Amino acid sequence: MTSLRRRLLAMVLAAVAITWLVAVLLVYMQTRADVRSVFDTELAETARMLLALILDKQRYADGEAELRDEVESWIYLNQEVLAGEPGRDVAYQIWLSRDTLLTRSAIAPVFPMGGSTTGNADVDVSGESWRVSSIADDEGRITVYTGEPIAARVAMTWAIAGKSLYPLVLFLPLLALLIWLAIGRAMKLVDAITSEVIRRDPADLERLDLQKVPREIQPLAEAINGLLQRVGRMMHNERRFTADASHELRTPLSGIKTQAQIVQRSRDVQVRKQAVAQVLLGVDRSTRLVEQLLILARLEPDGAPVEKEIVDIHKVAGEVVAEFAAQALDRNIEIGLAGSERSFVDGHDELFHILIGNLVDNAIRYTPPGGAVAVNVARDQSMFILSVSDDGPGIPAPERERVFDRFYRGANASGAAGSGLGFSIVRRITELHRARIKLEESESGGLRVVMFFEPFELDAPT
Repeated sequence: MTSLRRRLLAMVLAAVAITWLVAVLLVYMQTRADVRSVFDTELAETARMLLALILDKQRYADGEAELRDEVESWIYLNQEVLAGEPGRDVAYQIWLSRDTLLTRSAIAPVFPMGGSTTGNADVDVSGESWRVSSIADDEGRITVYTGEPIAARVAMTWAIAGKSLYPLVLFLPLLALLIWLAIGRAMKLVDAITSEVIRRDPADLERLDLQKVPREIQPLAEAINGLLQRVGRMMHNERRFTADASHELRTPLSGIKTQAQIVQRSRDVQVRKQAVAQVLLGVDRSTRLVEQLLILARLEPDGAPVEKEIVDIHKVAGEVVAEFAAQALDRNIEIGLAGSERSFVDGHDELFHILIGNLVDNAIRYTPPGGAVAVNVARDQSMFILSVSDDGPGIPAPERERVFDRFYRGANASGAAGSGLGFSIVRRITELHRARIKLEESESGGLRVVMFFEPFELDAPT
């Protein structure tokens, strides 16, 4: 399991280490540049000092041997001046006419350390890189070389840089400890929320208090609150579904039990036949009620999302009319479909079947024999209009909004069997399709259900 605290510590320490390495590089580069500048200046100053010494001694010395003795004697007395910084080993050469070596230090080679040009330069001395400064008098008769191995400068650079970096290395473990403690203190706020969620009773779906939640984890806490809210709604819907099912199934099941007892006790064949018929009707009613309840449960706002597709309303309506044609014929009811044959909308085919099926079934149930049920699909300027009309008793205007409530059955509904869930399902499906629904009186005085859907423009198939 990944530890957020360890990941934060590792990331912060990695950032500190990278910063530290960059600091080391910058300190080293700056120190190298400073050492190069200072030591180059010292080499040049030493070369000028030796040249001035030669020119001064040359005026009083009698011959080359005496000049050499005078110069070596001065150099012996001023070794510390020539050496410069402690730990350095500066080499020098003094040439007369560039072919006679007057004197040199112990580590200097016997051949000229530099070329004919004056100034500072990197040269190769016996296979080793040296930094050499050269200077000559105006006539070019005396040339002085001073130099030192570059490796000595590198060692000196690291020694100087190390003194600057030593505190960083020393306090790095302390910095890691302080970072660990700081992260631990900050994580206590997360631990507090975690403890609160762990201690909660499964039935406690109250929102988390966001007052003390750090800004960085507020989105997570808000997401948890949203999840708790959705779980609460789902539990409420589940309890309501269970209560609705138990309440509505109690009556038909009691009726089925009563009729079954009549079949069991009665010896009259006719009575038993009627009781069996009532049992079958009760089973049919219970089956339809369960189907309607399951559909409603599936269409709850927190249920599975509805995947949209291109649906031809006219085609679906035709299929539904064909399915209910036999039922309408049995009741001597005329049923028909009219309207636009190209009515494409962005929706769900099965839900449209349920929607139109509930409306047609409801219309057939309440239409008296000899009446008619009409399904129509029309195209307005910007909408498709689906309507289902019947010749039934209709719904009074004051009740038209209430019929969308679950299990509500109006005053005109007593003559037909039903669960009172059909219009609840119809409204939920129209909401899922962002459509509008309206109840009004049909031309024959019955009910006309009108729905408005946004069209999906589809090119004609080739």
